[in-house]
Amino acid sequence: MGTVNDFCNKLSTKGFSIVKIYEDGTAAAMSGDFAERHSTLYIIGTNQSHFVQGIIVYFDEVYNKWQTIKNDYNRIVEQYITKYGTPYNVDESFDYPYEEGDGHEMTAIKLNKCNYRTTFKLPKGNIVIRLTDEATIQIIYRDNENATQDEIEKDNKIQSDI
Repeated sequence: MGTVNDFCNKLSTKGFSIVKIYEDGTAAAMSGDFAERHSTLYIIGTNQSHFVQGIIVYFDEVYNKWQTIKNDYNRIVEQYITKYGTPYNVDESFDYPYEEGDGHEMTAIKLNKCNYRTTFKLPKGNIVIRLTDEATIQIIYRDNENATQDEIEKDNKIQSDI
């Protein structure tokens, strides 16, 4: 994926605009259309080398109806299944006292009592699609190699400090 700066430059050519770039080069936020939806992307880099280790996509739409957010979530998950195959893990549950069909699903979402999350394990990383407590849909991409590099960089920094 390259560095945060390189990745932002590539997204700029696809119509994304910069919302914020952190001066230390470790992260950026960009706005644009992703998967046919207006979205905000957070690009997370490694601590020192600034290689992209993760991307968090927030669809900008905030939902107020359970059936609408559930249907959109399911459509997105189906698109990922078409591309990546069977998910590694699926959790579509509610924490007590909430349950689907009780009419309080949106309250459960806002209280972080709704656990809708589909995880895909791929050779180079993971993808997680989830509902957030802000009543939005989020997609998280994690690059295993660069996430490991980030841990090494953090450990090296600690070692140099002590």
